[in-house]
This record gives sequence, structure tokens and C-alpha cells, in this order.
Amino acid sequence: MWREWWVAGALLLAPAVLWAQRPILGDNLYDVAIVGQRVWAVGYHGTILCSPDGGRHWSLQRSGTARALFAVCFLDERRGWAVGKDGTIVHTVDGRRWFPQRSGTEAHLFDVQFLDRDHGWACGTGGTILRTEDGGRSWKRASLGEDLDLYGIWFRDRNRGVVVGEYGAILHSEDGGRTWRKAASPVEIDPLSGASQCLFRVRLLDERGFAVGMDGALLVTEDGGRTWRRLPTPLKRHLFDLCPLGHGLLAVGLRGAALRWAGNGSCLELGLSLIHISEPTRPRLSSY
Repeated sequence: MWREWWVAGALLLAPAVLWAQRPILGDNLYDVAIVGQRVWAVGYHGTILCSPDGGRHWSLQRSGTARALFAVCFLDERRGWAVGKDGTIVHTVDGRRWFPQRSGTEAHLFDVQFLDRDHGWACGTGGTILRTEDGGRSWKRASLGEDLDLYGIWFRDRNRGVVVGEYGAILHSEDGGRTWRKAASPVEIDPLSGASQCLFRVRLLDERGFAVGMDGALLVTEDGGRTWRRLPTPLKRHLFDLCPLGHGLLAVGLRGAALRWAGNGSCLELGLSLIHISEPTRPRLSSY
């Protein structure tokens, strides 16, 4: 329970705010990864912060880059990856020291996911989707044929995955990311301006999955990402990320937006703008 609330609390923040101690930097943090009590957060100027005790104490780790890092993932307490600006990818095998990997692209990378030590994916600007089968020693790029900025990617196994991005784009793959097919998106496009709601993150739990985006957009699939429908929500603020919560999910976003979907078709807006953790088993909520 505490882990899910901690993730939500961290993602509610754009400027860095660190719990149980004074902030050690003032730049933005963009993503967080948690394994047991160990926590990593990444952000501007290649910042990587690590906490060994669930967020009570933090230290800076040397990333080896000054470029912004937008996403981070860890398999265990030792092995992780972070991606960011200009195709930056850094990797650690001990949870402390980070080394660069060659992405083969200068596109900004906004999300990364690894299923195991070998199989991983990343996505970013210009329709960039990267995949690796050797832990990031080499990356291959899929060709979409479209100039779309892609913000979120998720694979439920080595074959089936979904990527989301601007203009409400949703694409799914059945072959490990080698080829992609466009799914019909329930996100509307303005016929006059061509403007549409971006989708920022996607998660597949099994056949059911969710995507979140601008103006409170919350989408659900029941068939592994092939078809999607929109769920009604009381929120109009952008939702940037989501995590499983019991049989439902928790989505968080702009200016403290927090939305809980209970799994029974109903959505509840949570009046939270900051979630503090004082003890790992006792979340303490406060307004900010």
C-alpha cells in the first residue's frame, strides 16, 4: 500500500520536493522507480537521486551526463536504465554507478521499460521506438512512417506492447516492437484546428490496460491494446502517470490532480496536491 501512495506522491511533483529532509536541489524531477526500500528519481541536468530507505534520506549519483533524464526503470536493486534528451541512455548494474549506452538516435526519449535483463523498449520524439534484446548494448529502431511524438510505452510480455503519444495516438505491437499497428483512438481531434489531446502514459495489467493524458483523459482496453474506449472522469486537468491500486488504478497529474478508478466503472477525484510519507506503512496526507 505505501509503495503505491509513494509513487503517486512523487509523480504529483514537477519541481523537486524531497520528504523528511531539506531539498538538495531545485530543478525538476520527471520520474521515479522503486524497488523495496530503494528509490531512484531522475530529472534535469542529468540528475539522479537515490534513497536507500524509502525516501527519508537522499544522495546524488553521478549519471555521466548533463542532459535531462525523463524516465527511469529498475528490474531489481542493482540493474536499471534511464533515458532522456538527445537520445541519452544510461545504465547501472550495481544501483550506484551509471554508464552510457549508444541509442543510435538524437531523438528525445520520454519513457523506458525493461521486462528482464535483455528485453527493453524506449520511445520518444519523431515516432521513435527503440528495442533491445541484449540489455541495451545495442538498440534497434522501429519505423512507424509517421512523425509522432510518443510519450509512453508498455509491454505485458516479450511480444505484446502499446505505445501512446500526441494527437491521442495509440499503437500496438504483437511481435516485440518490430512492427506496429495503429489502434482507433477515442480521443477527439478538433476538425478546425487539428488539435487533440496527447496521451502521456500507458499500462497493461493483463488484457486490461489504461492510458492517461490531457484534460483528464482516461482510456481503457479489455483486449491487450487493440481497441480502446474512454472512461468518464470528473477531472479536466492533465493526467501524467498512473499506477495499479488494488483492483483499480491511481492517476496523477497537473497541479496535484489525483484520480482513483475503483474498477467498478466509477471514478473518484482525490483532493490531494502533495502526499508526504513519514513512515513506510503510514502515508500522511496534506495539502500544499
